[in-house]
Formats: sequence, structure tokens, C-alpha cells
Amino acid sequence: MNQSRDDFFERTLREYEFTVRAQKKINQIVTSESFQDMPAEDTLRFLLSELDQVPFCDYLKRYLYRQTGMTENFRSIPDATWENVIDLSFSEHNAPHSFEPTTTRWHAMIRSWLRADRVRRDTVFLLGFGLCMSAEDVSDMLTKGLNEDDFHPGNPREALFRYCYTHDLPYSYAWSVMTRENKSAPSDVPVDEIAVPENEEQLLALLRRLDEKGVQAAASRERYNVFMSLYDRCREMIAEIYQQDEAEKPEKERRIWRKEDISPADLEQMLCSGVPYTDSGNLIKSSHSLLDKRFESFRPSRQHLDSVIRQKLEPDRYDLITLSFFLRSLDEGDDFRRFQQFVADTNRMLSGCGMRNLYPVHPYEAFILVCMVSPCPLAHYADVIEMSYTP
Repeated sequence: MNQSRDDFFERTLREYEFTVRAQKKINQIVTSESFQDMPAEDTLRFLLSELDQVPFCDYLKRYLYRQTGMTENFRSIPDATWENVIDLSFSEHNAPHSFEPTTTRWHAMIRSWLRADRVRRDTVFLLGFGLCMSAEDVSDMLTKGLNEDDFHPGNPREALFRYCYTHDLPYSYAWSVMTRENKSAPSDVPVDEIAVPENEEQLLALLRRLDEKGVQAAASRERYNVFMSLYDRCREMIAEIYQQDEAEKPEKERRIWRKEDISPADLEQMLCSGVPYTDSGNLIKSSHSLLDKRFESFRPSRQHLDSVIRQKLEPDRYDLITLSFFLRSLDEGDDFRRFQQFVADTNRMLSGCGMRNLYPVHPYEAFILVCMVSPCPLAHYADVIEMSYTP
């Protein structure tokens, strides 16, 4: 096993709080001599039984356990205790129970958080105010508890929330700023040099600049442009593959394949070749897969791809990583050089889109990396997916 690849995984594992058993198993898998030759059955078994991530509810309870200084056995504490801690803290800090109008009862909402594997991003921001969390604590809960990106620097609302958490300010302050008609600030404030505002003057200047420049919309456009660039390259690659297949046909039956002839259905066929189809020609529901929950129902189906292309859905990190994987998976030559190039290119792309680097202890991203170091990445990807649908 190459030391560079070992270092990549070990360094990344140390940065995140996952179960000890999962960290040991991942390290054991990716640094073993047999890693590159891992059969599909072993990869599926690894994803299903060895990759234990901490669900959000446990992450939240562990945070409360540390903050309250409890000493009893963590697992013996009933949910009613956590529910009471959250309720009292929200009352003490006069925090809202929701950012939007809701008919859900307050205690039912708390109980849902204490049982959820995942929650919405806004829930973490809400907890940030209700539990009087620091900006670092909220950042950790976003990246480690939700496996999502950190505060979006181009999002005015998240920039404001981060300022509140950093300066221990209540939600009422954030609300007053959001509803303030005039957020103007003196022109001599060097806005472009502000990373994290240190005072209200800098904050208001930053928010005004973000509103003026449309930074959030620009970031969204950048992600879409990156997705479309990857998608077009995938179409070119598939057209080349189809053209090579034409050589096996009688000359009179051959046709010329161009990028424009390739649709989301063709890419679906390449990426989802292991997924069974229904009688109507659609992929069967992802819920039938043993990996559905671990992959958060992500699947590059033609319907999903078409929705992103038509801008009905925003491309997320899984879309970008998957298309990047497809392009690099067809490279021939040294397996490790291909792996290195994939990691470097994908991390550069993610960083340019305001997203964090590859996260090899997330099930889907771990799966992609396992596939990438196998001799035939795309075939390994399809084989594992196919096995996950086996009754």
C-alpha cells in the first residue's frame, strides 16, 4: 500500500469524531494489502456493517452530555432528561422554537430531534441559539453531526448567525438586523478584507456587500456551471464509448455519435447499470437498496439529473463527486496515480464551489474512494450497487 494514500485516509480520519470501531475498521480496510482487490461482496459488507457513523440524535446528546457536565453512564440517560435540558435552555435564552410558522408542538419537535438520524440545516442554527452554542460548536455540528458544509460565507443569513454565535448574541439581535430597513455602513469600512466581522459596523458593511454582490446567487451559479461542465464532459466520454461499439457492427448499420446525442438516460445507464428496472422502464425505488439510508437516497437517475440540468434542483456535492468519479474512472494506467488525480481534482472542484474536501468516512464518499482504487472503478461501483438490491 502506498504511504501517500495511507496518510490521506489517516489524516482525514483524525479530523472527525466517528465511532472508534468505525475509525479502526476504515483504517484497516484502506491500508490493507488486499484493498485494491477487494471484491464487491466485501465492499458491500464494509458499507453495511462496519461503517458506523454517529446519527445526529447521538451527536446532539453527546454535546449536551459534555455541556451539562453529566457523569452518569451516557447510554443510561433517558430521552426525557435531554428533552428537559433543551426545553429549559431555549426558555432561558428566549430562543424561538422555529424560524418559520409551524403547527408542530414544541415538545414533539424536541423528541423528533432526539430520535433523528438527520435533521435540516436550519435545525442546527436553531439549536445554536437555543443552546447558546459557540460558532465553533455550530460549525462542528454542521460538519460532523450533519456531514454538511460549514457556514456558507456568501450567505448573508449564515454570516449574521455566525456573528451572533461568536459574540454570544441572542436570536432577537439577528432578527433586528434582518428586519432593519437600512443596513448601510460608512464607506471607509474595508469590506473586502472582512473574513469574520469583529463588530457591528463590520457586520453591517459585510451584509450590505453580500446583498449588493449577490454572492449567494453567484455561488449557486458557479456550482451549476461546474456541474454542467462535468456533465458535458461525461456526454463526450459516453459518445466516444458508443462510437467504439459501432466498430463491431456491420458497416451499413453504423452511426456517428456526438455529445448532443447523449441524454441523462445514457449517463444513468452508465452509472446505474446495476440497478433493476421496473416494467415501465424506470429504476426501482432507491428504498429497495440496502444502501439507501447510508447514501441518503442519493442516486444519479435520469430524472434527478434532468432536474438539476433544468435548474429545478441545485447540484449538491454528491452530484459533483459522482460525475468527477465517472470521468476519472475510465482513465487507464496506474491505479494509484488515477486515485491521486481524482482526489486532487475533486477537492479543487469542491473547494471552488465552497464545499469541503472529500470526506472518506461518509458512506457514499468512502464507497467512491474504494471504487476508485479498484482495478475497474466503474464496474466495481455497478457491482456493489447491484448487490445492494439483491433480495
